[in-house]
Amino acid sequence: DTIVWTAVAEIRELLQIDRCQFFWCRNQDFSLEETLGGNSLLSLEKRSQFELGHECCEWSSVAARETNHLRAIELLGARILEQNLLKLDDIATTHQLDANSKVVLLEIGVRSLLAITVQTRSGDLGIVMCQHESSDRPWKISEVELLNAVADQIAIAIDQAKLYEESRRTAALATAQAEQLQQALQNLQQTQAQLVQTEKLSALGHLLAGVAHEINNPVSFIYGNLTFANEYARDLLELVKLYQEHYPDPVEPIQDYRENIDLEFLMQDLPQMLSSMKVGADRIREIVLSLRTFSRSDRGKMQQVDLHEGIESTLVILQNQLKPKSHRPAIEVVKEYGELPSVECYAGQLNQVFMNILSNAIDALEESLLERPLSVVGSSDRHSDYKGKSPIDKTPTIWIRTQVSRPHYISIAIADNGPGMPEAIQTQLFDPFFTTKPVGKGTGLGLSISYQIIVEKHKGQLWCKSQPGQGTEFLIEIPVSQQISRSF
Repeated sequence: DTIVWTAVAEIRELLQIDRCQFFWCRNQDFSLEETLGGNSLLSLEKRSQFELGHECCEWSSVAARETNHLRAIELLGARILEQNLLKLDDIATTHQLDANSKVVLLEIGVRSLLAITVQTRSGDLGIVMCQHESSDRPWKISEVELLNAVADQIAIAIDQAKLYEESRRTAALATAQAEQLQQALQNLQQTQAQLVQTEKLSALGHLLAGVAHEINNPVSFIYGNLTFANEYARDLLELVKLYQEHYPDPVEPIQDYRENIDLEFLMQDLPQMLSSMKVGADRIREIVLSLRTFSRSDRGKMQQVDLHEGIESTLVILQNQLKPKSHRPAIEVVKEYGELPSVECYAGQLNQVFMNILSNAIDALEESLLERPLSVVGSSDRHSDYKGKSPIDKTPTIWIRTQVSRPHYISIAIADNGPGMPEAIQTQLFDPFFTTKPVGKGTGLGLSISYQIIVEKHKGQLWCKSQPGQGTEFLIEIPVSQQISRSF
């Protein structure tokens, strides 16, 4: 409506005419009854019905024309639609109209008329009708061309407005669905905080599994080809170096092209670019793995394993993060391994738990060293029971202690001398998607997955002890055999 109203007002102003109208053309079916050979036949015929969209004219002529605004379009509409353009400089003398049509138009005050159709891509059909009533008005070619251009712009604007409105409706629907999903997710999170039950998270699990599957296929394709792309690039760059070595003075076109593409920079930057792409692909694969781990039902078999081997393999993977960085010394790992029997468990899943907890400990230590001077890191005796090692030590430290906690049960404690956390955060630690890390660094699934693995898969316990400024400790307790857990 705004588009049409603005258009008719601008057309009237530009052409300096008495009246400008815009009509919508609506096709309607009419039933016709015919008699043929004594039989009545019913047929349908499409007819155009015209509806006034907007009109712009002098206020003094509104009342006089109020009942006549459709007479001109009803009389000339079909011809305008057929010809696309109707130009009548002087109604009284034109040869394009019959005498009756002239009389009708002159009676309602129309002296000159210029009309053009507006056809949108979406199927809407309209007519812009320009009328002059105070005198006859010869229409210039430039005015006809202008009206034709304006009609095209009106059609485009109407299409764009429809697309915009449709996108708004789609966005509103998507927002409503997103809010519903968000609300459903919050309900699931609250339910899991009270009692982690697989059946209550099944809907979320199916959603995550589908997302992980859809992402994993293209990422695997990209990841698998990056190695070959890196090898091909390396071979090509080596070939270029050989050419440079054996043909140091190439012909002038090659020299010019080499300068234009900045060959030296390209040879240096391409391997780095491919390396960055691999880092990004690795990150996506890690996220997909987290999603699949969260939602899948593990089909592996439980095995008797040495948990110390799993912890050690995890530390090897994390070794690079434990090394000294420009802003901190190396993170010390203090291992206090007790005598543990072989444990019946899903070894790969427990390794994932170790990875999640140790990674969080490293992140916490990184945060504490960025926020506070090294000399005050962990300034309490929170972990003084770890063979006399206190957080007052001058290096960031992680303690890992294993022991038989009670008959037929073993425990693993992983502690750090990081900044600790308040009670409000601890109550949400195991909720799906809860994270205190910045966007892009944490998925919020690590501890939730860990809780599911320990509590659901191994019938054990996982809890956290922490206070601000006194570090954090995660404790894991699982039965040595699943037969034992079922007997209690």
